[in-house]
Amino acid sequence: MGIELAFIIIITFALCLFAGIPVMFSICIPAIIVMLIRDFELMVVPQMLSAGVQSFTLLAVPFFILAGNIMNNGGITKRIFDFCLALVGHIRGSLGHVIIVAEMIFSGISGSAAADAAGIGMIGNKAMVSEGYDKDFGAAIVASSSVLGPIIPPSIIMVIYAIEANVSIAALFIAGIIPGIIIGLGLMGVIYFLVITGREKVPERKRATGSEIIGYLRRGFLAVMAPLIILAGMFSGGITPTEAGILATIYCAIVSAIYGEFEIKQLPKIFMNSAIETAQVMFMFAAASVLGWVVTSTRIPVLASNAVLSITTNKYLFLLIVNIFLLFLGCLIESIAGMLIVLPIFLPIAASMGIDLVHFGVIVTYAMSIGLITPPMGAGLFIVCGVTETKFDRVVRKVVPFIIVHVLALLLITYMPVLSLWLPSFMRL
Repeated sequence: MGIELAFIIIITFALCLFAGIPVMFSICIPAIIVMLIRDFELMVVPQMLSAGVQSFTLLAVPFFILAGNIMNNGGITKRIFDFCLALVGHIRGSLGHVIIVAEMIFSGISGSAAADAAGIGMIGNKAMVSEGYDKDFGAAIVASSSVLGPIIPPSIIMVIYAIEANVSIAALFIAGIIPGIIIGLGLMGVIYFLVITGREKVPERKRATGSEIIGYLRRGFLAVMAPLIILAGMFSGGITPTEAGILATIYCAIVSAIYGEFEIKQLPKIFMNSAIETAQVMFMFAAASVLGWVVTSTRIPVLASNAVLSITTNKYLFLLIVNIFLLFLGCLIESIAGMLIVLPIFLPIAASMGIDLVHFGVIVTYAMSIGLITPPMGAGLFIVCGVTETKFDRVVRKVVPFIIVHVLALLLITYMPVLSLWLPSFMRL
């Protein structure tokens, strides 16, 4: 009966998505149908929805979202961009490299790929257009760099994975640093290759002088220091991830006020946008809790584990299967929703094969995040196209080389666990 129920869940979920039903409801509906078939008590549903979000650690989510929105409205993002412009703007590919490096710094504060795509996208696109860059190429760079948001700590999706997998959030955060740097360098390599081979034509910039770099650093010092302060506090053990989210919000608000670019009249809009984004994530998490309970109660994970182990007991082949499945799933639905759906099935199998769950968390996070820029439902592409006022189909063509590099980086991170695990081990996390 378990196999039949699994098919019912998959088919119902797919039909709900194709019917245009929001993802959070598309997650709940299959669970309720299975509960009716198995004659489960439906009063469990509201209880599970409530219990699913009653976690102190989850409070980090709204605060990181709020911090990202404050950054985008308070001049912090602009100063990070200007500093990176002085630092790497002279390299062939100029503003493309600036966006990648700025994204790596920005990701260390916001924890949200959507905030990264909107903030860096707006500023980076304006700079590129003013210097004569191809608009679609610029949008593709912004979209591909937004994938760094969930990898470089802090990360909202990593917080959710850590809760589901019962692993250390601090260890998972620190595990994403080296892979994030490798991904960033890979994206910069693509830009450099496209420019030097003449496939993309971009204007060159002069190297900034030492005094100019120091000047930009002085003006943006507080902004650039934000991720270091937040991560240092968390990794030292002095604050929890939730407290880090609160610290990020307060710090960004104070720095924005110091820069004088933050207006009180912006607060209602910032709070409203943050509340909407938080509600979407939380409802999704609550809905996934119901589905996870139903899946576990019907022994679907056990059946799935037996099925996979009957095909292969090789963990490397299993990881390849997981990557292919997640890349496909990430094309269709939002990354957090997809991760919450598959974790009850994949986590027991990964644990039984001796795969480190911190390393597995980096793999799952990255694989699902690549879906942000992968058609047909790449949410990151739609956000960037909206911010940059570009055509979806034209940006898709430009983003293909970056997707290829992301997939290659995913395989590298998958089969070289030391890239994810060395730093947590070194810091004894």
